[in-house]
Amino acid sequence: MIANLNQAIDISIKPLSKQLGEHDAEFTINVRDETWHCYSVSISHLDVLCYCTEGIATYLVDTYGDRATCELFDWESAQ
Repeated sequence: MIANLNQAIDISIKPLSKQLGEHDAEFTINVRDETWHCYSVSISHLDVLCYCTEGIATYLVDTYGDRATCELFDWESAQ
């Protein structure tokens, strides 16, 4: 179970991680000033796709030395 976005990011920066793939999740993200409730994530190398009750959101991950950062790249509302 992925408990927050940072946990998913940590997995995505390890390209040979055996944890890449689909995971159950339980955390919230902020999309356009709305709180979305994430129930599942698909994690690949430097990419996190969040499946939320309100829609789907894609985060792109980048690293700068020892620091990882992510940016909300795309989203689609379920409504």
